[in-house]
Amino acid sequence: SLFPVGTTPVACSATDRSGNTANASFSVTVVDVTAPTLSTPLAISVNATSPAGAVVSYALPAATDAPGIVPVVSCQPNAGSTFPIGSRTVTCAAADAAGNRSQVAFQVEVLGAAPQVTALHAYVQGLTIDAKMKRQMLQTLEQLQSALAVNDVAGACTRVRTIVSQTTKDKTELSPQQRQTILSLASQIGAVIGC
Repeated sequence: SLFPVGTTPVACSATDRSGNTANASFSVTVVDVTAPTLSTPLAISVNATSPAGAVVSYALPAATDAPGIVPVVSCQPNAGSTFPIGSRTVTCAAADAAGNRSQVAFQVEVLGAAPQVTALHAYVQGLTIDAKMKRQMLQTLEQLQSALAVNDVAGACTRVRTIVSQTTKDKTELSPQQRQTILSLASQIGAVIGC
């Protein structure tokens, strides 16, 4: 028989040909020594949305254990927490009622303003638009990157406003989707810088 974790009483009886019966009982104790198994989540990379970083949500990793046992899973920092700009390790643990534990870790990277400017530069570089307009926008983004490199917040904010102005002044060169993408990214970069 398959016995569950815990103590199970077992009753036995024997009867001979003459009808004599004898009874006995004992207990079988099954101790859980199997640690839960956790799946390791993939690394997460998100853009910061403010100088404080970004709120990062993630699903708890799946946990399995011995049959009939449901482990409790928890992670630190919690999903939905604000993660600062940079890389941070999230540690997740699974524990069962017997005290068996296992843990896994994964990385959360929150990208600050500089990597977001690099991504916006690559986006603009890939657009098929008027060469002069593209050159001006790329030059402004490079100036923005330079201002960030020396922690010139005022200069960086000026360049963010310039990108917004360059994007909105010519309504024919950019498609509405391209315009919206650039404005959204520039706005987020400005929020991260603290403009």
